[in-house]
Amino acid sequence: VAEERSENAADLSCLDHSYFAEELERLRRVLFDVKRERFEIRGAKGTDHEWSVLQQVEGQLESTCIQNDNLVQFDANQRLDDIYTMAETLFKIKSGKLIDSHEEDDDTTYFRFDISQSITTRNTRDRSRRERRNKKKIVVVSG
Repeated sequence: VAEERSENAADLSCLDHSYFAEELERLRRVLFDVKRERFEIRGAKGTDHEWSVLQQVEGQLESTCIQNDNLVQFDANQRLDDIYTMAETLFKIKSGKLIDSHEEDDDTTYFRFDISQSITTRNTRDRSRRERRNKKKIVVVSG
């Protein structure tokens, strides 16, 4: 299985520090916008959980920028994966769709940000309970 993945994986060794510097700068701009829109403007609706995750993303982003600026050797696939993970997290915060793992129920998919492991996603059982909860209840009154 590992051999199949390595055969199917794209060779990203051509991506150098300058490519990642541009991607990281783009991510910094997104982070700045998310911070402003969700937390700094009047009436912002950012949650404490989102703020905590945003701070972790900011820390990981700064660490990655420092490594990139110092021309530290890296695995291009892993670095690109980390950048996409940070971007996905930022867009979830921006849209208000980052779910707090403390509010989970048995059938919820949630995202938890861990600076050492990026984002881990956990799917639990089926989603039927959540789908039932989200459907509008229709009450028929016979007269």
